[in-house]
Order: sequence, then structure tokens, then C-alpha cells
Amino acid sequence: MLVMGTFIVSCDDDGLSEEDVMELASRNSSVYVLVSEEGSGRAIAGATVTLSLAGGPVSSETNNDGLAFFQEVQQGDVRMQVSREGYFDFSREVSFFNEGRGTTDNVSVRLFSEDEAATITGQVQIQTDLTTEEPEVIAGLTISAFAGNEPLAQAVTDNEGNYSLMIPTSSDGRSISLFFPGVQFDQRIALVEETGIEIRTARGTVFQPYEAATALPNTANIQATVGPPVSGWNPNRQAYIKALVVEFGEIVDIELGDIGYGYNLTYPVSINSPGGGSNASINLFAGFRSNGCSFPANRIIYDYDIQNDGFGYPDYEPNQNVSTTHPKFLFTGCDQLVRNRTFWLRSGEVLDASVTYGTGTVLGEIE
Repeated sequence: MLVMGTFIVSCDDDGLSEEDVMELASRNSSVYVLVSEEGSGRAIAGATVTLSLAGGPVSSETNNDGLAFFQEVQQGDVRMQVSREGYFDFSREVSFFNEGRGTTDNVSVRLFSEDEAATITGQVQIQTDLTTEEPEVIAGLTISAFAGNEPLAQAVTDNEGNYSLMIPTSSDGRSISLFFPGVQFDQRIALVEETGIEIRTARGTVFQPYEAATALPNTANIQATVGPPVSGWNPNRQAYIKALVVEFGEIVDIELGDIGYGYNLTYPVSINSPGGGSNASINLFAGFRSNGCSFPANRIIYDYDIQNDGFGYPDYEPNQNVSTTHPKFLFTGCDQLVRNRTFWLRSGEVLDASVTYGTGTVLGEIE
């Protein structure tokens, strides 16, 4: 926050004309910086305030009233940094403008206490081996936290894919968003070939955390697919059937995979069985979930009904690849990873923001 005040001071001629004095005053001014604690408003003494000026950095320490004073500060944009043990550092561009000689600019800065911090922790998972159900983790990934466009904190995932962010906030709370970058990995993948199922490598599969996953090859001998979501919903995500249960030639149960987003009312499941079987009829139902799907408010697949088991289907041979999985937060089963999603965090709160990058948004070249 920038507060402007004007103070008129006297000056001697000292050989300078009125025009010279006004020229000097138009280029430089005095600056008072008031440093206080966010929330309580208490003045902070002993804080180091540094201005990055054209002639180099200049520092001043706040007094018992939380004030630091600078003389002859250049007009225009200046980088200001404020630090004090026990508080989060402050760094921002501030603007000083002078409308007359002897003008003094006043700047008010509020620091967040480390004792009042909130914490965001989590694990980042990914599916780079599509032939196993157990996901892998991403090490060395930089995760950033923002308040609007203001960067607040960064953390790098460890070898177990875990990260932890200390978030400056107060008892009143503030809105925080997280940013996860795109990555690229080779993937182990199963494919149906003329000679049977072979394990191959998809080179350079792209994982964009805020996009829908691309459909993976399915090696199962009976294929069950769902129609696309309503195009008007944004975001929308394709839903997938993970597996079927066949007993004595009848389809008696299904296992939902990724439940998708943007579905409306009833959707039939399409069954394709080259090895025989017919007449199975399955419907999926979509609707607003009452809990676990707070944002975005969108329709998901939540239930199904096998209206006819059919007959003559072969014994089910499961898909050797994992079911296609979209990027998502893991603390709910239907919470898609959405860019700029915000969390309201207050002092002392701990948020588990574990995520999965899913199975990939652009499948790499298969070798």
C-alpha cells in the first residue's frame, strides 16, 4: 500500500536558482516507510528496509514506531525489500512521484508473522509405468504458491514426491493458489500386437496438469466406453470404465475409472466384444455430487445400472494398462486440477494438496 503525503521545507539560495531547486526536488524526495504486523497492526521495530536505487542499494532500520527514513530517493519505480527475523520477507516494486520541492513519500508495509503461517503439504504422483496400478512420484518438481499475482512461496519435491510450503497469512485468512508445471517422461505401455500383448515405450509423453488426459490403449478383450461429456461445461473431462466382471457369459458388474466432469443425466455404456456376446445394457447416471466436489460445480458420473447382463461373453481379460486418469487433486475423488483454483487459508491451518499428474495429456511416440 502506498500512501502519499506532502511536507514543505525551507531552503537557502546557496547559489541555486529557483528553477535549479525545483529541478532537484522533481528528481528526488524523502521517504518514510512504516512497517507493521499484518492482522494486529503492531509497529515492528528493527526491520531492515532496503531500496534498490540507481546508485546502489540503501538500507535503513525501523525505530520503535516502526518507521524507517530515507533521503534523496529517486522518482519512479524502486524495488523495496523489508526483512525482520520471525517474519516473512517483503519484496515489491513501489512508485515514488514528486509534485513539488521538499515532498515526502510515505509507504506502509505489513509483514506476515512466521508464527501465524499456514502450511500446504502434499505428494505429487504420476503414471509413467502404465502396466502397474501403483503410481510413481515426481522428484525435483518446483511448486509455487501465489496470492493473486504475488508470489508467496516455492517448494521442490523430494525423492518421495513430497513437498511443504509455509504460507504467510493471518487469522483473517487469505486466498492462495498453487501452480504445478508441465513435465515430460517416457512411459512403459502395453499394446495389442498380432503376436499378442507386447510391452513398449512411449517416448516423451507430455503431462500438462491442467488439461484432460489423452485416452490410453485398452488391451482388454471386452471394451466398455462412455460417450463424451456435454461440450458446454468448462472444464469437462471424459469418463472411463476401468473393468468389467463377467460370470458365466454375463456382465454382472462394472468398475468405474475416472468419473469425468461435465456429464448430464443418463449415459449408455457401449460394449464391444469381438470374441462374442450380446444384449448387455448398462446406463451411467450423472449429477451434482453433494460432497467432495466443491469446485468446479459440475456434473460427474456417480452411479450405474446394469439393465441387462447379456449372454455369451467370453471370460474377461483385464486391461494391462491402467485406466486413463486425468490430472487431479487426491483429497477428493472428483476434484480436477484446475489452474488458478484458490484455497482460503488462515493461521495455523494445514492443507493436504496431494495431486496426480495422471496418465498423460499427449502420448509420446511409441517405440
